[in-house]
Amino acid sequence: MPNRIIKETICSSRGLASCSIFSQDLYKRLITYADDYGRFNADTEIMLARLYPRETDVITQFDINEALVELSGIGKIEFYTSTPRKDIYAAFPNWNEHQRVRDSKKKMPDPTDTSINDWYLRRFVSLEMKIAILEESKFKCGSCGKNLNPFELDAKNLIKMNTGAIHFDHIVPVNQGGRATFENLRVTCPSCNLKRKKTFTFNEILNFAVNCDEDKELAASCGEFPPNPIQSLSLSESLSESLSESISCEQSSRGKQIPYQEVIDLYHSLCPSLPRVKMLSEGRKRLIKARWKEVDGDLNAFEAVFSNVGKSDFLSGRNNKWTGCNIDWILKQDKFIKIGEGTYNDKSGTDNVFLDMLQRGDY
Repeated sequence: MPNRIIKETICSSRGLASCSIFSQDLYKRLITYADDYGRFNADTEIMLARLYPRETDVITQFDINEALVELSGIGKIEFYTSTPRKDIYAAFPNWNEHQRVRDSKKKMPDPTDTSINDWYLRRFVSLEMKIAILEESKFKCGSCGKNLNPFELDAKNLIKMNTGAIHFDHIVPVNQGGRATFENLRVTCPSCNLKRKKTFTFNEILNFAVNCDEDKELAASCGEFPPNPIQSLSLSESLSESLSESISCEQSSRGKQIPYQEVIDLYHSLCPSLPRVKMLSEGRKRLIKARWKEVDGDLNAFEAVFSNVGKSDFLSGRNNKWTGCNIDWILKQDKFIKIGEGTYNDKSGTDNVFLDMLQRGDY
C-alpha cells in the first residue's frame, strides 16, 4: 500500500469540524485503509481489526458504524454494493483530487448500486440538530431519565467529545421507515438504546436496501418523508441540495403556520447591527418553533423581543461591552423571556449591571 497524502486543509474542514473527535480520527485512518482507487470494504468487524488493532477492548463496531454515518452525512464517504448484493463497500468521492491513482489492479468492485446510502442518510443527525435535541432534553435520557452530563459540559462539547456515552435514538426505527427528524429522535443513554437494538448486521442493512427498492412507503407515524435524494455515486451535489433546502413555514400542532421567514425578516429589520442569518438551519427552525408554541403563535411577541434587542445598547453591541448576541442566543428559552420582560433594556446603571452579569456568566 503506497503512502497517502493528507493536506493541511483537513484541519479547517467545516464538514469534519461538525463531527465528533472520533469520527475525525476514523476519517484519517480510512485514508490509509482505502485501496488505490479510494474504495474499501465497509464491514465494521474488519475495520475494527484493521484500523484499531490495539484498541478493540475500548472501541466497538457500534462506534465505527456511528462514525461512518456521520462521515456519510457530510458527504466525505459514499456507500455502494456490487451485483449480486453480498458486501457493502465505501468510497471517497473526491479521491482523485487528493491522491495519486496508480495503474494497479482494483481490490474492490466497481459501484453498481448506491441505494444502500439511504440507510445511512436516514440515520445521519447534524451537529446543530444534536445540540438542539440535547438541550431540549435537559441532558437526560428520554427513557430512564438518567443524567447524561455529570460534568456539566455545554451541549457542543459533550457531543464532540462523545465516545458512545450519548445515543440519539430513532423512535420509529430506520428499518421501519424512520428518518432523522426532530420529531423522530430522542436522547438516550447507551443501555436504554441498545436494549432496543444492539447493532445492525450486514444482512439487515442489505435487506433494508432491497425493501426500499420494492416499497417506498414509510412509517405512517413519522408522516411523509422526501424520496431518497441519493440516486448515484455522485452524492456530494445531491446531498448538498438536500441539506440546503429551507422551508419557509410549517404546520404546527396548534394548526397555525409557523412563519419562519417572517421571524427572520423581523430579526433583520429590528436588529440591523447583529449578525445576519445566512441559513435557516434545522436547529434554528426548532428554536423558532419552540418559542412560537410558547407565545401561542403570536408574531407580535417576536417583534417585541427583537425590538427590545435593537433598542438595547448592551445587546446590540453599541456600548462595546459584549458582542456575542445573535439570533441563536436570542431564541434560547430563558433569554427570550428575559428580553421580553425588559431585563436588558437601557436604564440607569445598566452598564454596571450587565458587566456584573458578564463576570458571573449569567447572560
